[in-house]
Amino acid sequence: MTHTPSHSLYSKGCRCTDCRVAHRVYERNAARRRRRPDSNYEPMIRGDEARAHLLWLASKGVGLKRISNHTGLALATLQRIRKGTTTRVRHATWDAILSVNTGTLPPVKGKHPYSQPNYGGRNDT
Repeated sequence: MTHTPSHSLYSKGCRCTDCRVAHRVYERNAARRRRRPDSNYEPMIRGDEARAHLLWLASKGVGLKRISNHTGLALATLQRIRKGTTTRVRHATWDAILSVNTGTLPPVKGKHPYSQPNYGGRNDT
């Protein structure tokens, strides 16, 4: 069976010569990117403080969808951090989460605990 050699196949266990070469090239380029001061390389940091902040916001009634809309982070990313599945986060993600405060969020429009539609079919007037 033939395949296109790649770093990802090497990572999955393929040890053919072409995949080993592709892996070496990938790792060499990654090391160069990390060494360059003008690169976009962003090391991962511990996400404990971000997780604690998300849990604190939840205790104040701020939901993940609202945080996601405010920060631009994916909802799934926030869910993984809050659940503890993701333990390391990028510095930009950490900054975005910690920048959210109950005072910085815009008010929710049209949301009031007693403004839910009456789905029971009865008239409450």
